[in-house]
Amino acid sequence: MQSPHRIVNAAIDWFGGLDPATPFVAQVSFPEPHNPYQVPEPYFDLFAPEVIPEPRVGAEFLDTAGFAWRHLRRIAEEGEPGHSALIPRARSNYLGMLRFIDDEIARLIGHLDASGRLDDTLVIITSDHGDYFGEYGLMRKGAGVPDWLMRVPFVVRGRGVDPSIEPRDECVSLADIFPTACEHLGIAVPEGVQGAPLLASFRDQQPSIDADLTSAYGEQGIGGERFTAADVEQLAFVPGLPVGEEPPGAPCFDELNAVTQAGRMRMVRRGRFKLVADSDSGFVLYDLDADPGEIADLAADPQYERELRELLELLAAWQLTVEDTLPLPASGYVRAGVRRVPRGARAGF
Repeated sequence: MQSPHRIVNAAIDWFGGLDPATPFVAQVSFPEPHNPYQVPEPYFDLFAPEVIPEPRVGAEFLDTAGFAWRHLRRIAEEGEPGHSALIPRARSNYLGMLRFIDDEIARLIGHLDASGRLDDTLVIITSDHGDYFGEYGLMRKGAGVPDWLMRVPFVVRGRGVDPSIEPRDECVSLADIFPTACEHLGIAVPEGVQGAPLLASFRDQQPSIDADLTSAYGEQGIGGERFTAADVEQLAFVPGLPVGEEPPGAPCFDELNAVTQAGRMRMVRRGRFKLVADSDSGFVLYDLDADPGEIADLAADPQYERELRELLELLAAWQLTVEDTLPLPASGYVRAGVRRVPRGARAGF
């Protein structure tokens, strides 16, 4: 429950054994915020459940949602009786975990400052994914690509970054971190790397009009066929028994990720509109300003025909641009390897 504190202690110890003149790359990774949504005092009582704004989308969404969504509700309710009643406390603890991490990051940055390293260090704070945080009556992650899961923090501090710049609306990606680090270090971005360097955006008060930053693309799914109710008629765990002590013959698979990540989904977002492509159910269009919970599909509405067409073209361009360039062709076929395609290069249609 106090892993952020221990992790920062370990990082500080590591820096202590490093020659001050030695360049370094350090990834300080926190498991939190994460289930089981436990947090120590004073963070446990920092955000009272009753004062946190209610979720914007209720659990009734799951009644008509696809199987993967309903499966999430099932494993929550059968694995943790009274799950719905515990969500307010879990949301409170989630916010407490965020504040805990904030404080520990501040402690780590304070150490870098005191040791004279901070001025020459580029600090990037981000995350791998979000959490339903009570939306749809769920916690954790899994089904779909809603903004609750796909949109994560991206905070940068370091030499060449203007600290007075306000939060920006441009679309950036975790794929941009490595090229940005290369730019900061003054080294060339290796062949085949996706993403774009972003330091210029951190020095300019004006939002970028670069096409690279006007849309966001995301992928979800490990492929294969979707699971159905018949595939998981019996859950792999038995409530009340520790993991690993299930009776002989019980199913053995990752009930959260194996089920919810089966198949493939792709999404592209530009401005207020978001298009989701599903390997099973086709295309869905959302207006995020009017529908932040991504409930109402506008793809068949003639009023949004232009938005649908433009996002379909943009989705195709993204997929052609970021498809994997590896493995490289046989030696001699391409002497210099595959030319790196800059993020934002679009197909000609």
